[in-house]
Amino acid sequence: MNNPDAEQTRALPYDAEAERAVLAGMIHNPGEIPTVVEILHGGEFYKPAHETIFRATVQLAAAGERVDPITLVDALRRSGDLTRVGGPSALFDLANVPYAVGRPQDYAEIVRQVSLRRRIVQATQRAERAAQSGEGDITAVLDRLREDIGDAATGTSGGPANRRLQQLREALVDSDTLDTIPDPIPLIDGVLFRDSLAWLYGKPGSGKSFVALDWSGCVANGLPWNFRATAQGSVLYLVAEGVSGMRKRVRGWEQAFNLPMKNVTFLPIAVQLLNDTDRRALVELVAELQPALIIIDTQARVTVGADENSNGEMSRVVDAADLLRQASGACVLLVHHAGKNGLDMRGASAFEGAATSIIKVTRDGEYIEVHSDKQKDVEDFDTIFLRMSSASDSIVLTPRTAHPGAVETSRTEGTVLSALRDSFGTSSATGPQLFEVAGVPKSSFYRALNSLVSRGAVLNIGTKSRPRYAMPGNAECATVPHIPTQSHETAQ
Repeated sequence: MNNPDAEQTRALPYDAEAERAVLAGMIHNPGEIPTVVEILHGGEFYKPAHETIFRATVQLAAAGERVDPITLVDALRRSGDLTRVGGPSALFDLANVPYAVGRPQDYAEIVRQVSLRRRIVQATQRAERAAQSGEGDITAVLDRLREDIGDAATGTSGGPANRRLQQLREALVDSDTLDTIPDPIPLIDGVLFRDSLAWLYGKPGSGKSFVALDWSGCVANGLPWNFRATAQGSVLYLVAEGVSGMRKRVRGWEQAFNLPMKNVTFLPIAVQLLNDTDRRALVELVAELQPALIIIDTQARVTVGADENSNGEMSRVVDAADLLRQASGACVLLVHHAGKNGLDMRGASAFEGAATSIIKVTRDGEYIEVHSDKQKDVEDFDTIFLRMSSASDSIVLTPRTAHPGAVETSRTEGTVLSALRDSFGTSSATGPQLFEVAGVPKSSFYRALNSLVSRGAVLNIGTKSRPRYAMPGNAECATVPHIPTQSHETAQ
């Protein structure tokens, strides 16, 4: 209950007659109690005695019992509160208030308005005392003041927990109402979605930032991306890494598409997501801009000093990204590095559960592949094949309809062919023997080798379980039947 003397350094707003009129009106007009309860909850009364009488009156009405001075005296006596409210005479005095026959809801609104003014005064007094004392974190003081003023503005009370409780109540749905929840809204059809968290990752030099920039230009201009529809919207691109090269990349994209990259705003600052000041400022900026897509390139550069292998610390990164999502309804895309094995994202696993989309980029020479590691709400998309092409002193991505191994020889395949011809020209080699002399990454090596075998450019003259590889037409091939199957070896 309220304490009229607590934290009071100046006179607080208070309307005693309006409070008495509410109570008197409830006693004389019990049928209006439900309407009054929609306006007041009890904590709005300045005098604790008035709050106690209000609650007792509401409890009697809720129980279906008669409400009058006699039943109230009995109820307060049983609860042990009768003396504290002033005894029986206080209840009979209320019954004689001259305007008790009026509409209690009118007086209830006056009490509510005065209570809000009083809470604002109390909040500013607390903040003033804390600021003058010089003790504690001034940021925490400001946060508390914002919360208190926000409570007053919305008519809620009880601090963050109570506000959150109200939010949870409003979010409750039944089976029928589930049908009113909208499906995920695509930003890039089947790839990225509005109001979501997404990760785009790959090894250094894989082309992931080129993919992110291509997405930015297409979304900002409403252009299809690789034959997939986009929902046009503004983009905020936080360039935390590779700032010096961004201008050339943008000019290259503009030249290739013959369009200015409008509606993309670049922020060339490594805003630190785990720094309170940076995070709050970025959230406020996002709330102002209301972008459809937010790209953070790269995650490592905006979480300097954080332990990437700690799920606890990386959960804080997720929370920070989610604040940006809540402030804008955007797709928040974090560009991240692959782990040493190149198979998954570097660091802790906290991102995987939070992500709506996880997308991997791999590169083999000029060829780029975009893979769907996770789509929470839709089917994973098929691998998307792109090619890096020169444009205005930079690189742009152009679509391709198939893996390079299906129709053309990639640079890696050429390397593997040369190694087989030069080192094992008239003989054959196992996969590990050929890999050792080829000098290419293991994952790229076996992908190239499988492609060469499937096209007949390299022959498997062994068996499926124990393959040996040779060039077509060499001496060993003359006595061993051709097995035109893919290698069953894979990168470990």
